[in-house]
Amino acid sequence: MAKSFYICIVADHTNPDGGKVRGKDIYLSLMAKSAWGLHPTVAARAKLKQGDGIVFYLSGNYEFLGTAEVASEPYQDKTGESKDWYLNPDTYRVDLLDVQIWERPKPIKPLLATLSFIKNTASWGTYLQGGIRKVTEVDFNTILASTDYRSIVADTESSLADFLSEVDFAAAQFEPHSLDSPERVKIQKIIESVQRGWRIPNFQRYFDWDREAIRSFLESIFNDYYVGAFLLWKSNDEIPLELIPVKGVENPRGEVEYIVLDGQQRMTALYYALKSPNYPPRGGAKRCYYYIDFKTYLEKGETDGIVLVDNELLGNEQTFERLWFPFNKLENYDQWINELEDYLINTQSAIDAEKIRSLRRTIEKRLHHIWNGFEIPYVALPRTMKLAQVADIFEKINTKGKPLSVFDLLIARLLKYKIELRKLWDAASQHNSLIRRYAKKVEKIKIYIFQTISLLYHPANSVKRKDVLNIYDNLSLNSGSEFNDFWKTGVQSLESSLAMMENLRDGFGVRSEGDVPFLPMIPVLAALLDEAGRRENKAVCYEKIKQWYWSAVFTNAYSSGADTQMTADFKDVVVWFDDETNIPRAVRQARKVIDNLDLLEITQSGNAIYRGVLCLIAMQGAFDFETGLALENSRENDKDHIFPHSVNHGFGKHPNVESILNMTWLSKATNIRKSAKKPSVYIPEFITARYSGNESAFKEMLYGHFIDDEAYGCLIKDDFDGFVAVRNKLIKREIKKQIGGESRFEAALEEEPVKLVDDLEAKIRKFLDEKLTEGQGSNYWSKLSSGVRQRVEEKLKQRVKRHPSNDNDISCLERLSFCDIMDYSEIILSNWSIFEKTFGSKAEVEKHFLNLKEYRNALKHVRAMNNVERKQGEASLEWVYLIVNA
Repeated sequence: MAKSFYICIVADHTNPDGGKVRGKDIYLSLMAKSAWGLHPTVAARAKLKQGDGIVFYLSGNYEFLGTAEVASEPYQDKTGESKDWYLNPDTYRVDLLDVQIWERPKPIKPLLATLSFIKNTASWGTYLQGGIRKVTEVDFNTILASTDYRSIVADTESSLADFLSEVDFAAAQFEPHSLDSPERVKIQKIIESVQRGWRIPNFQRYFDWDREAIRSFLESIFNDYYVGAFLLWKSNDEIPLELIPVKGVENPRGEVEYIVLDGQQRMTALYYALKSPNYPPRGGAKRCYYYIDFKTYLEKGETDGIVLVDNELLGNEQTFERLWFPFNKLENYDQWINELEDYLINTQSAIDAEKIRSLRRTIEKRLHHIWNGFEIPYVALPRTMKLAQVADIFEKINTKGKPLSVFDLLIARLLKYKIELRKLWDAASQHNSLIRRYAKKVEKIKIYIFQTISLLYHPANSVKRKDVLNIYDNLSLNSGSEFNDFWKTGVQSLESSLAMMENLRDGFGVRSEGDVPFLPMIPVLAALLDEAGRRENKAVCYEKIKQWYWSAVFTNAYSSGADTQMTADFKDVVVWFDDETNIPRAVRQARKVIDNLDLLEITQSGNAIYRGVLCLIAMQGAFDFETGLALENSRENDKDHIFPHSVNHGFGKHPNVESILNMTWLSKATNIRKSAKKPSVYIPEFITARYSGNESAFKEMLYGHFIDDEAYGCLIKDDFDGFVAVRNKLIKREIKKQIGGESRFEAALEEEPVKLVDDLEAKIRKFLDEKLTEGQGSNYWSKLSSGVRQRVEEKLKQRVKRHPSNDNDISCLERLSFCDIMDYSEIILSNWSIFEKTFGSKAEVEKHFLNLKEYRNALKHVRAMNNVERKQGEASLEWVYLIVNA
């Protein structure tokens, strides 16, 4: 693998107590340990590898201090050796070889003009931020070879004479470009030119006008209005970029004469109206045709609305009867006029010949002017102008009118580095079905790729517009191929995040692109999934991602300031991956406020919480009443009311009928069967018609909608208020589980306490077996107390009597399965030397196992418990649970 080169940046540091640590001291301390540290949010650390070269830079002093070779990839030191070396305990350690500390630091100021990564020497400090910067081997060697030790202080205090004596005026020479006088071009020439020698650069946006925009433009030409100027660029022998023809032009002939920088939309609109190529304008379903309504013009003298658009191509006689001139006849308008005159003479004998001649002259004059008289001015940039300058001009002139998107601007900017972004996007869209589908409805999907890259690799993980636009410099890229690697990562991560969101079982329950709670969360999720995929503790990281995701949804975290929130969330969750105690603010906030969330008031379908609840229902299954299919297998199902909102049955007048608590996913067939009926009416119909009268099967299906037995009871009584109250409790419990506000233990205790007790007993047996084997050996059974052994042996004898075939040797673990809860307590207490460190107190063991026994027996025998017994039992259950699961 090729060796890479980096600048590692160190600066003075201020402690929380206000004390200062010099950057130079930090550097010398770490060099003595042959190590370096990188903050966990510095995503570029992931690219460091063994053998790479580093030069160290001291910010504030503006000088390079020395070099080293990377001896290890960045890692978190689990041994504890380096925990006090760094200012941040989560810092990633990098081991070094061949550490060289220069006796004389090398100032950066004399090198500014020669270092290629510094694009603007007036603000060079911005290129040395973020902890680490990748540089070319040439720049690296330039720094190492420097012998210019002029200090920056001395340099800034030098005299004007000294300054002028060192200026290279040859490098500052400026040769202005001479522009020709503006010229004008007729429509006839425009149509001819776009079919021959005029082309469009491939960083232009696609044709984006709808049928009305084309119609309005044609009407302006009819009325002889000024329609703006074109900006062209004279072509030279070596065309520096990919060119495409105007949309609709097939097999353009002739050498490239001009490149169209401004005017593509207008030229394409003219070509569309005059040539009728086979595609619809934006937003249309089929191609359309344009006509000049001369009848209205002659009758009323009106020019507003004079140009008409129609989906039908009319025949000549139809246009003659209506006096509608087809724009696609403009090239041969005289032939149409001749045929119109002949038609009127032959079929309209009552019309005076002079009237026909007047009509001809009026129409002919107008059409002649449109085709061969109306002129559009244009300015042509000289062929000597460089591509980088042209791209900048293109960006600036397109800030007027319809603003260019960030993606449009990136097409122009990245072209400077020979990166053909449009081709990259077309390939990404073609090969990634989810990205392709989302892009049809979510314009910013293209930018989400860049935001994913920025979150992962920008020194400050920034996704702000200015930082995305400057992504090439911000990522310290050196080539287009290097950018392509980042692009590939961004595309793959984005596709993975969309797949995770639309996973209705193990993901986030998003049915389709229109059901995403917050779109700006997509690139954050993409970056976090990529980051988690490179870690050993993947399962832990994925669980934390899920807790963050649902926390952000149910606190409306992305309702404003999305760019800032995206960066903060990404940084927080990445740190949380490795530090259990460093819970992100978004998660802490959600756990704090979730009890106060009033789902009853959530009624707007565009609300993130509304959509989030529907996603949770989808993950539960949302089995359709009619078909029994889960939403996963019937994504065409849509959201619908459980209590119908028809005013005829009273629920439509209820103030909360539109609440999310009254909504779920249902099919059209279900909606038809239950339409305009109360639950007390339609539920028995479903049970009879679709579940063969099996009410239990229908109730089981309802669990996939957060409708338990209590909520079902409210349904069949048409008790709306009772139903939403129960469902509110069930859904909020699920939200708590998803954000980690309610432990899995608490959820199991609430939902399936008997199963939890059974699972705990199995864990206790396994726990005792492991500890006793470790302390007494694998044949520990003979060393247990005689009371336990006698009780178990008696149970084994009874078992053999009932099942003689089972009379064989059984393991110690199998014998433990014949113990009851108090036997477990006796085993622990009689082997206290083995268990003391784990349980701490004999009295606590006796108390909790006794409580656990009473609680278990009450559950198993369905015996009523008072509140004290229940709370004591649950507390003891959790006490034992936490110990055996530690």
